[in-house]
Amino acid sequence: MMMEDQTTNKPAFDDVSTIDVPPNFDNYSSNTTHRPSIGELIGNKKIAPFMEKPQITIAKELSEESENGDVRFGWITGVFLRCVLSILGATLFLRMGWMSGQTGIILGTSLILISSIVAILTAISMSAIATNGEISRSLGPEFGGSIGLIFYIANLVNASMNCVGLAESIVFLLNENSWSLIDGVICLILQCIIFIGTAFESKTQLVFLFSLLISVITYIIGTFFPSNDYRLNRGITGYSARTATSNILPDFRSGETPISIFGVYFPTMAGMMAGANMSGDLKDPSTSIPKGTILAIITTSCKIFCAS
Repeated sequence: MMMEDQTTNKPAFDDVSTIDVPPNFDNYSSNTTHRPSIGELIGNKKIAPFMEKPQITIAKELSEESENGDVRFGWITGVFLRCVLSILGATLFLRMGWMSGQTGIILGTSLILISSIVAILTAISMSAIATNGEISRSLGPEFGGSIGLIFYIANLVNASMNCVGLAESIVFLLNENSWSLIDGVICLILQCIIFIGTAFESKTQLVFLFSLLISVITYIIGTFFPSNDYRLNRGITGYSARTATSNILPDFRSGETPISIFGVYFPTMAGMMAGANMSGDLKDPSTSIPKGTILAIITTSCKIFCAS
């Protein structure tokens, strides 16, 4: 039986709380110069002096990072613009007309819609990974390295495809056949831009975006020009109900199939990983990557729908 006090008839341990007092979080955090000893804690010594110097140290470290030029990008410059520039590449200007002529309006629109859905689902999965911390810490360095290698290869293939597309345009304009020389010069220029630093590279992105916007605007304006004999001989009739009706259904030629045409178009969506590759240089990767990537896919898909 429980012991009772003879004078008050109350339990002897009634005034004693059986719930432990929660410890002070400051005693276990690593934001102090040094932890107070057991004697200091027993003596009820205040831990405020221990918290003064670390705050100055943290502020000093932040100022040193800003002085060292550690540039952090937001979701627009770090993710959105890079994804838009990577998706709207050589395929849009060199292969969309060929794709529209082969597949027609209905099938071509379906292929673009399927590619956009796959890209958005991939972006959502990628965002789920980006918002849960570093892969190397949650799954281990083996998984983190393998996934990083996939991202690197996707970005490499997309960049090489755009270099080949630019070389094809230059060869067509100059009537030259030196593909390898032009590709080598383009790659050398891109390497020089990258080696200068991410700050300079982000500034060149604005220049590329401005030139891309000009080309897209002129592309749209050119469709309203009246047709002449030169354009009619090349099948450019302008906006016409008769032309639209004849291009509703597919008209495959040269042995092309829907799968082969889809294989030519879909690699353009690999450009959506351009923003995730900059995760180490973003201010808030968990917010910037999902927002910038998904908005870039939606924006470019609408542009490609209009172009097709």
